[in-house]
Amino acid sequence: MAETGSGRGRKPRIDGTRARQGIAFATALVALASLGACADVVPSSGAIGIADSDGAAAGAQINSHPDLPSSHAAYLIALVAQDQHDYGEALAFYQAALAQDPSNGEIASHLFVLAIIDGQLDMAAKLTDPLLRANPQAPLINMMAMVEAAKAGHLDEARDAADRLPRQDVYRITGALMRAWLAPGRPAGAVAPLKELDAVRGFGELAALHRALIFDQAGDRPAAEAAYRAALGEGAPVRVVQLVANFLEREGKSAEATALYPHYLGATEAELGFPPPGGAAPAPLVTDVKGGMAEALFDLGNLMNGADSPNLALLNARLALELQPDFPEAKIVLAQAFEGVQRPDLARATYATIDPATTLGWTARLRIAALKQQADDSAGARADLQALAAQHPDRPEPLVELGNSFSADKQYTAAVQAYDQAFARVPDPNTPGWWGLYYARGTAYERLRQWPKAESDLRKALALQPNQPAVLNYLGYAMVDRGDRLSEALKLIKGAVSLRPDDGFIVDSLGWAYFRLGDYKNAETTLEHAVELKPADPEINAHLGDAYWQGGRREEARLQWRRALGLNPEPDLAKAIEAKLDKPPPHAKPAKRTSDATPPTRHGS
Repeated sequence: MAETGSGRGRKPRIDGTRARQGIAFATALVALASLGACADVVPSSGAIGIADSDGAAAGAQINSHPDLPSSHAAYLIALVAQDQHDYGEALAFYQAALAQDPSNGEIASHLFVLAIIDGQLDMAAKLTDPLLRANPQAPLINMMAMVEAAKAGHLDEARDAADRLPRQDVYRITGALMRAWLAPGRPAGAVAPLKELDAVRGFGELAALHRALIFDQAGDRPAAEAAYRAALGEGAPVRVVQLVANFLEREGKSAEATALYPHYLGATEAELGFPPPGGAAPAPLVTDVKGGMAEALFDLGNLMNGADSPNLALLNARLALELQPDFPEAKIVLAQAFEGVQRPDLARATYATIDPATTLGWTARLRIAALKQQADDSAGARADLQALAAQHPDRPEPLVELGNSFSADKQYTAAVQAYDQAFARVPDPNTPGWWGLYYARGTAYERLRQWPKAESDLRKALALQPNQPAVLNYLGYAMVDRGDRLSEALKLIKGAVSLRPDDGFIVDSLGWAYFRLGDYKNAETTLEHAVELKPADPEINAHLGDAYWQGGRREEARLQWRRALGLNPEPDLAKAIEAKLDKPPPHAKPAKRTSDATPPTRHGS
């Protein structure tokens, strides 16, 4: 369970069923996923034969918009819609533009990419050949050609397309995996491509996983087992655990498979691929070349979500689903990517396609409830979560999310009650993975001014996860705002800043700690940096104004307070700022708060 986000008032999401990102993989991918989604498909010649051959079929689907004066106008409208992630609108106007200018390779390329993202793979397939003739080395076009050839069973053609993928950027990873799965004479033929992947820092475990799957298909059980074990690194994603457990079950090593479960809190035994007690051994999860390629594309999409590259995640997830339409893990990646591009409507629609009776149906339903909460449909979210809690009386996750929903609406008493009910379902609350539940309940207690209970939960969270910046920051800030053990509080916040130096809320906490200690010089410098990191946050701007005032910079202080008022602060904060402008505070160190004082409005997280 990981705390997500660092914004004001956010609580940690306790959703262990969601596919986790491999941290080392994602970190390595950040450096590779630097290219734009469309930049590599636009033909350099600028012209294609869309009006003939395979392009004629694509043109038959394209309807001109009657009110547009020109292809150029339609193209510009489509670009704006694409930038806003309005995929349906962008597709319609790209189609209209291409209908009027069918030889324009740039328009066709944008339409091609948007067709994949929007799930219109038939349309993209009909554009593939003319685009490929114009630019034979374009990576994404070759990926589409490869997928369509493999889907049709034409593995030689798929292999040729995979060979044309470049050996740099993110396609260095994609190409190595595709060439391994399409290699003639597997598993021997897959050795060289996977060695290419081994050579990329951070991707050794991914190479090991696909080496294991390839050996597994070939029937080399000892080699497969060794590779599976190599893939099962610290913090491996749930999908990797599922694949390893599936293999161990098939090898008759049920006890060892079951022993994996406690290390991956939040995933049920069914989600990890364990058969019911006394049941037959499970079938392999990846059974052929198409399945292996889909698995690789899913892995890449999952990692790209973790590397904050949702557009590339969308493309890979769509291609994985083209090869294997009934692939719920890829649907989860697709939905997460839609969340990443701020399209919760498409995310919810995607989650809804996952059969609730399947293992990942649970994850999907939790996410649908969370998205309802984000859309200010608290009642709908809570109804869903209460239904899930009743349906699965042994699962704590819906009650945790229910508590988060109440906290988001400042109903802290109800939140604590929901968190208590969640704790009653946790088999071992001393497991490190449950730090987030203590943290969530502790923050709710703090808002209720029940400091002893809040401190107990926050310190328990810190004991379970000593280097969690959210906990270090929240506990330290609460202590600072109470005037309680300021030296320890400062140390806690400094620890959080060292872990997240670019988090404006945490840097603000440090600046406010200096302010409460009367160190106005350091407060000014630190809070100025916090404002640089979060320039639109009203409270951080107000804090900087306070520091300027106590540092003798009176006009700058007033300017900063007025700036904070213009940033739509919450009513209590706005009232406090207006009072300072009307009657500025004395030039003195602020008084320490007692335990009965009003709790702080924000601690960052």
